[in-house]
Amino acid sequence: MKDVLNIEVTPAELARIFGRSLGAIQFWTEHKGLHRNSNGLYNLRQSFLWLEKYYKSHNRRLPLDRLNISELAKLLNVTRQKIYVWRAAGLPKQVDGKYNLADVCRWLPVYYHDIAERKYRNRLETIRRRLGRNVRQLEKFIENENL
Repeated sequence: MKDVLNIEVTPAELARIFGRSLGAIQFWTEHKGLHRNSNGLYNLRQSFLWLEKYYKSHNRRLPLDRLNISELAKLLNVTRQKIYVWRAAGLPKQVDGKYNLADVCRWLPVYYHDIAERKYRNRLETIRRRLGRNVRQLEKFIENENL
């Protein structure tokens, strides 16, 4: 599955997600180091991580560090049920039940890498089983031909 946050968004979409004006996004890009790709779009994951670092450097609280489950689901464009699945798999949650988006951004690639690794191992094991079965059938066939 494609990483939910590893997508490109337009400046207007990023402004809407961050709850800021388009002018603020342009200012941050031109003067504060917010990275924009050569195609004019922003990588959502990089932008969230930049925003967290920016707020920490200014001793301000990141507005995206205390999200409830509905806010997180809406922001990531997934269902609440998906958040529950992630939570059961180890999605980092604060003591009060809120989510820090930066922590979620760091956790998601690890989660999806682990899933991909498990699927790969399962598929490889299936191929090995089928190959073993085919080899046994071939050996029986050769044995019957020699009789």
